[in-house]
Amino acid sequence: MARSLTERLPEILVQSGCVAPDVMEKARGEQREKGGSIVHILVEKGYVPEKALMTAIAEEMSVPPIDLTKFKPAAEVLELISRQIAGAYQVVPLGRLGRALSVAMVDPFDVVAIDNLRLITGFEIQPAVCSAKEFREALENYYSPKANMEHLLRDAEMPRVELTRRESDQEINLDELLERTGEVSIIKIVNLILVQAIKDRASDVHIEPFEKELRLRYRVDGILYDSASPPKHMQAAIVSRIKIMSNLDIAERRLPQDGRFRVKVHGREIDLRISIIPFMHGEGVVMRILDKQAILLSMEELGFDLDMLKIFEKV
Repeated sequence: MARSLTERLPEILVQSGCVAPDVMEKARGEQREKGGSIVHILVEKGYVPEKALMTAIAEEMSVPPIDLTKFKPAAEVLELISRQIAGAYQVVPLGRLGRALSVAMVDPFDVVAIDNLRLITGFEIQPAVCSAKEFREALENYYSPKANMEHLLRDAEMPRVELTRRESDQEINLDELLERTGEVSIIKIVNLILVQAIKDRASDVHIEPFEKELRLRYRVDGILYDSASPPKHMQAAIVSRIKIMSNLDIAERRLPQDGRFRVKVHGREIDLRISIIPFMHGEGVVMRILDKQAILLSMEELGFDLDMLKIFEKV
């Protein structure tokens, strides 16, 4: 049924007046030449208004259209589908009910994506249709390091992170330190910064002091993203905490210092190189994260076309 709908979509769009016959023929020619979904070609080339396309698809498939600008999925729902998978299949998780997961899709005709999402999540997939523009905005808003940090800052439960210093054979358990009154907020914030950086596969973390604010940024895939930042009055305490973890001199504030430490998260050991740099408005911190497992990508994440991936796996 889904395959017949895909085949009938060009005819449906022409009959509804969304696309002129000559424009549809041009789009189908591009599809035959380059492959891909007719929906993606029509939207990316600007051959059809997105809202009109959404309406036609929703009516034909009896699926609801969704306005992602007015929707905010819960953090636990977003965790069911990674940013990489969401970007590859142009899908955003909306909510779950029992064993069913509602998702917004640019192309709900993509039965391969639906089948793969069912395998990845373990849920039955209930598609809704969204525009490509709203999807791109939602992908950035929902999955950016800034958004993830805001979720974590509101979360009282901390992931378990164990800090070890191989150089001195001294082991520090951050969970035990969290119980100390007076240090809880600072330790939690630093812990959050580290966990979020590792979760987003950031290569660098920058903590930059300004006159009236503290700026926190993550470098992900070569691009620096702003994140929810701790308040300015915690600046000195946060830097001191990082110095302690790096075995640096907390009393020295006028000279640069370099250190290192290693953290263990979910059984993975990750090395961090720390640079403390004096600025006009206090000390800044740059943390370089060396996560060997972060560079290991699955076959789906390498960028294969799905048909080509099947051929490659068969070979």
